[in-house]
Amino acid sequence: MIDLKTWWQWFNPNYNVYEFRIKNFLLLKHIALKLGLPYSASGIYFSTLEQYKQLISATKGRETVWLSVNPKKQVINQWGNNCYSGKDVGIESLSYLFIDIDSKYKNQGERIEKLKNMYQFVDIVLKDLEQQNIKDCCVICSGYGFQILIKLDIPMMLPDQIWDEENKIYIQDSNFEKYKMLAKKTFMEKLRKKHNKTADKYSCDIDKSASNIGRVFAAPGTNNIKYNKAVPRKVLLIGKDSNAGLSDWLLGELENIKQAPVYNLNRASKNIAKYFQLNEKNLIKNELVQWILKNDLPIGGGNNLLIFSLKCLIKDNNINFNSEVVRHLKMMIDKKWNTTVAFNCPDDKFHFNPNIILSYCVLHRLPLLYKSYFEYKPIKPRVILPHIFTYDNYKHYPGVGKLEYTEEDLYKTITEIKKTLMNIEDEFAFVKQLYLSMQFVEKSYGLKDLQYIFQEVAPYFFQNIYL
Repeated sequence: MIDLKTWWQWFNPNYNVYEFRIKNFLLLKHIALKLGLPYSASGIYFSTLEQYKQLISATKGRETVWLSVNPKKQVINQWGNNCYSGKDVGIESLSYLFIDIDSKYKNQGERIEKLKNMYQFVDIVLKDLEQQNIKDCCVICSGYGFQILIKLDIPMMLPDQIWDEENKIYIQDSNFEKYKMLAKKTFMEKLRKKHNKTADKYSCDIDKSASNIGRVFAAPGTNNIKYNKAVPRKVLLIGKDSNAGLSDWLLGELENIKQAPVYNLNRASKNIAKYFQLNEKNLIKNELVQWILKNDLPIGGGNNLLIFSLKCLIKDNNINFNSEVVRHLKMMIDKKWNTTVAFNCPDDKFHFNPNIILSYCVLHRLPLLYKSYFEYKPIKPRVILPHIFTYDNYKHYPGVGKLEYTEEDLYKTITEIKKTLMNIEDEFAFVKQLYLSMQFVEKSYGLKDLQYIFQEVAPYFFQNIYL
């Protein structure tokens, strides 16, 4: 095993600043203030071995610790102060390539036996790297897997970004985006393509997200706290030769990187409804965009439902993802959500569906965004007096009969109810079916969700019939 001092001399001989990360923010803040070190919401920033030992000691072996793969620099925050940050804009240079190898069956089998089996694959990867003249590597046992740090012979400094004083945010240009994707589109894609099948034979995986420039790795000299057990993290070996030419090769590939898939304007898109047609000029004023930017929306489903739907809407309207307006929109969303949102173009098989937005609204019991739009076949308004869609009127209904729908997902339940109501033309029969359905909702979800449906959903969702 390699001792901590030897590893540190290899890892950080130039006293660069790195991030020490734990999940417990209150403890993180307490330690940083006690030691007089700068900190952010994600970690503590330090540069010497002595500081590292103090940080390890302060956690008392009770916290899982990670270190940033790449060194950090000070950037401007939203209050105009210079500080360190866990965001990509706060990374100083691309100094290491990172490989993360984990077991495919994390909760099965004995840990040591799995590690022995996995290390056979690690050895295959190291020998392959050596054949490519990549020898200056560090192998770390993370406790349940292995991680490989590959040192660049010359660190690649990331381009500085323009600070937008008015919006209090960095405007990340296309060159910066290329650097962010460089390791993924070159080294990692080649590695995974070559070794994925072999990794499977040894019951392990190569984590493709390890190529993200903001990744963290298992901190040597600490414990991996998992499954109510503390497992030491150790450095197994360190290379000695320089990876001469590795940085030059990466730089040579930089111009070939496409920062995001560009939607071909000549390619046929889905015949999107007129209500949702837009262009670059009115994108920012779009109803969905403004709803996201002007409201403090719940996190759950934010990426998978809202942002993905927005990207599909942009794609279906043939708007270029590399255009200034889309990049500006991404900047505003990053600022609003205080994070970095992936804004790539979705695959051709995905298209915008307003019902996904409606499902998000129902998931969080929010007023429906699209109250006047329906995704069904041609429909006509139903003549229903307003008092029908009220809880006060419903509670006087005699309650004869019984209906069953899908439970545990209110949006699915509402969709099923709508299908049972769509073909009913007689007003009396409609009200009877509606109230029987609402009895199911009250029994399955409770009074609060029932009142939500009457107030925010029923007047819009159940008001139409097929032609």
